[in-house]
Amino acid sequence: LENIVDDDGIQRGVSPDLKKAFLVNKNQIKEFGLEKEKVKPVLIGGKQVRRYRIEPSGMFLIYTTRHDDFKKLPKIKKYIDQFKKDITCKEVAQKKHPLYSLHRPRKEDIFLKKTKFLGVITSDKLIVSLDEKKRYATDSLFLFCLKPEYDNYFLMGLLNSTLFTFLYRLISLEKGRVL
Repeated sequence: LENIVDDDGIQRGVSPDLKKAFLVNKNQIKEFGLEKEKVKPVLIGGKQVRRYRIEPSGMFLIYTTRHDDFKKLPKIKKYIDQFKKDITCKEVAQKKHPLYSLHRPRKEDIFLKKTKFLGVITSDKLIVSLDEKKRYATDSLFLFCLKPEYDNYFLMGLLNSTLFTFLYRLISLEKGRVL
């Protein structure tokens, strides 16, 4: 894969310190009036990403980084404040990143590519699908894009095949347990 994946390589999705503080539904967005420019459609894991298809999660990610000016995001700040006691991240305590920032954000443009592969990390077989709706992903998924000269659908079929499941299990010794 390293020869056909674009310059961004293979990455994991974002890591929030506390998922329930950073993953919201439409009702929560409306109820709290969250600043919409920072709320992104998200896929959380194997419940949504299946072989050859993606089921919408109905969830959204509050996508904030340490570089955001939280004075300009008062409603997001107020929403996350209600989880303050549950966020026990050492990096927040050490002031390495703000309480209101994702623990491990990624370069936002990797999520905004026209087409990207999403794969499930917690499986004993390869499970990948193509996202063509510019959705964000949490750290239970990996993602990558191919260089333009390669066929996405061919690779998706190959990676989801019985042959590649056999090879993956042979190399990784993951049969019957998760990665």
